[in-house]
Amino acid sequence: MSIFQNLKTLGVYLSGGPDFRMGVNGHFRFKNTVTAIVTEGAGTLTVAQLLAGLINRDPIGAARTDTTPTATAIVNALGLGVVVGSVFDVVYRNTGSLGEVITLAGGTDVTLAPTVITLDAGEVMVLRFVVTNRTTPAVTVYLLSTSANQLVDKVEVVTDNRTIVAADHGTTFLLGTDAKVFTLPATVLGLRYHFINIGAAGNNLITLRPVTADAIMGSVSNSQGANADATTADGLVVVSGGAADKDFVNTKTTANPGDRLTLIGDGDDGWWIRDGVGLWASEG
Repeated sequence: MSIFQNLKTLGVYLSGGPDFRMGVNGHFRFKNTVTAIVTEGAGTLTVAQLLAGLINRDPIGAARTDTTPTATAIVNALGLGVVVGSVFDVVYRNTGSLGEVITLAGGTDVTLAPTVITLDAGEVMVLRFVVTNRTTPAVTVYLLSTSANQLVDKVEVVTDNRTIVAADHGTTFLLGTDAKVFTLPATVLGLRYHFINIGAAGNNLITLRPVTADAIMGSVSNSQGANADATTADGLVVVSGGAADKDFVNTKTTANPGDRLTLIGDGDDGWWIRDGVGLWASEG
């Protein structure tokens, strides 16, 4: 029996060149090096970049989507002795400016957990890559942690209809133009958006529009709506919890500067109102 076979029996093995990394009991340990990525556009990560252990990503002026290598490429690169449960961690830093959000996408046979992973400018996340199938390569990428944003919160002044995406998570939208529609993405657990009316009194109609399967649910101080379940003396209205595919609007004639709404996704039924002020109405 060769020395390599003996090592493998003991749970110790070597990957291939050029780095010849050592694995112990399915866990890889290696020296981190810094990889700088300045791709102006969507990027496809390489296995070498991941195995280096530390990535500084500058999106260069806009939000970007970076895609992992395929599971086959990852498993092959880990080399001789890779097993189900072999892991390695990657530190991923967004070194860009405000609004330059990075969205991670999985390559072929790579699953993300959670399914939506985004990184705001100034944030750092730790990703763990776990081999879940060796013979028919499959890899799951787990988001272990994300640092607090080191920059100010994302704020966007909106002057036209706006389709919101997952990468807008945490954004505050300021709207001072009449009759504009915010189209929400399909609900995802934890996604959060803030809307503030900055127009003159009685000037702005703001419409929040969920996808067909989603509802907007909860309560707003001084709200009113056709789908209200109950109204209290102080004007608090509980919005219907079961009406999907219904717009929610800050009515124009009663709108005031500073009217606001915060929505958070539940990943199932739609969007819950986390905070709100002003006269809002649910579609009948």
